[in-house]
Amino acid sequence: MNWKIIVIHALLLLMAGIASGIFELHPSSFSPDVVLFNYFLNHCIMLLVYMAIFAHITYRTDQYPVAHTLLAFLLSDEVASALLAFFVSYLGAEPEPIQPLPFLVSEYISLLGVLFAGIKAGISLKQRKLLRSARGGSASTNA
Repeated sequence: MNWKIIVIHALLLLMAGIASGIFELHPSSFSPDVVLFNYFLNHCIMLLVYMAIFAHITYRTDQYPVAHTLLAFLLSDEVASALLAFFVSYLGAEPEPIQPLPFLVSEYISLLGVLFAGIKAGISLKQRKLLRSARGGSASTNA
């Protein structure tokens, strides 16, 4: 296992999640339509960035690419949970009384879909690279 690659990609995932949270609009500042549109747009962009990071780690690792990708995802998720718990307890903020379970379930389902799509994209890119190198390059030049 290449822990350097796992930690680097876990930090990339964490930074992408933090950046996504920074750019979210506060619900009381705007109309519900604007907040909902911003939430879905922000969520789609975040998922595309996550998929690119998952594809990159899968592409970069030669042995056990799926395990590397899953470990980076789990490490990032655990660090994010620990940071959230720390900041909530440090700032003394009480979570708002909402029912987050449907949002949490949909978020984890979409993350799993993006995880598998990123792994598939990384494996496909790696296979394409191997096929191209087996054929002797991308194009032959005949003069």
